[in-house]
Amino acid sequence: MRIKHLIRQFRAWQRNPVQYSDQGLQEHHCANCGHTYTGNFCPVCGQEAGDIRITWRLIGQSFLKAWGIDSHSLPNTLMQLMLRPGYLISDYLYGHRRASYPPVNMLFVVTVVYLIIAQLFDISRTEHFSYSDVPEKYAIAVDIMNWFIDNPAWGLLTFTLMFCIPTWFFFRFAPRHTQHTLAEGVFIQIYMATISIICTFISNIFTNVIGLFIILVAAYYYVTYRQLFGYRFWGTLWRMLLAIAVAFWLIVLAMVIMVIVWRSEKIEMLPSLFRPIIIITALLAAGYFISRRTAVNRRTAKDNKG
Repeated sequence: MRIKHLIRQFRAWQRNPVQYSDQGLQEHHCANCGHTYTGNFCPVCGQEAGDIRITWRLIGQSFLKAWGIDSHSLPNTLMQLMLRPGYLISDYLYGHRRASYPPVNMLFVVTVVYLIIAQLFDISRTEHFSYSDVPEKYAIAVDIMNWFIDNPAWGLLTFTLMFCIPTWFFFRFAPRHTQHTLAEGVFIQIYMATISIICTFISNIFTNVIGLFIILVAAYYYVTYRQLFGYRFWGTLWRMLLAIAVAFWLIVLAMVIMVIVWRSEKIEMLPSLFRPIIIITALLAAGYFISRRTAVNRRTAKDNKG
């Protein structure tokens, strides 16, 4: 019974982790500058309204702030990103930005910290691709892949950004956060890139667990998309798998384009573009129309029920 209560409390915290006090129209006398005002903060000196007595809660908050841990700090936002990723992203997209660390800044800081730790402790052990693994005309692709191995943060950011288009197509008619824009999709994937870098760090520590990185990233993508868009198990799963397939073929298409640009025989290699373009178009169209049809059926069932 106690466990169920803790689970309910955790789920409630996931949906609403920050509670703000509302002083309403109550009149306050600022103990710092003597100004009389209404609201949560003094408009003259900025001191917060409320009880001026020292409490244990104030002591705890002071110690946390001394280490840079408060409601909108980087450690607090990272904790929320790992425990309630979809809800955190939803809060940011809907304008609750004061309570979280800026996502682009967070990605930059996490990336720098990861690279420093990776260099100091040599935790990045991924082997490079060999030129013998591919035909000679695709040798430039090996150079590109090896560059991404040497620069994992850029590689993860590039891969996650490939999810912007399929996410926009497949989750466009979701129960929550409907009709999200591509610009919002970029911020969604910036958060996911941060999660991916953290998962990379964890998988490099626990090297004895085979496929840990793939397991962690797949699990976080599923949890994030389910919390953010509100689909159930299968609705989230098949859309996420389609998004992965499209992201993979977008990377293949980008690699083929780079090879064509790099090589002199551009005309002869143009047919190589057709396969990824056809596959990407077919997957996007199928996912889009199925999602749209499902949304129509959901609205119809809701209207009939009402």
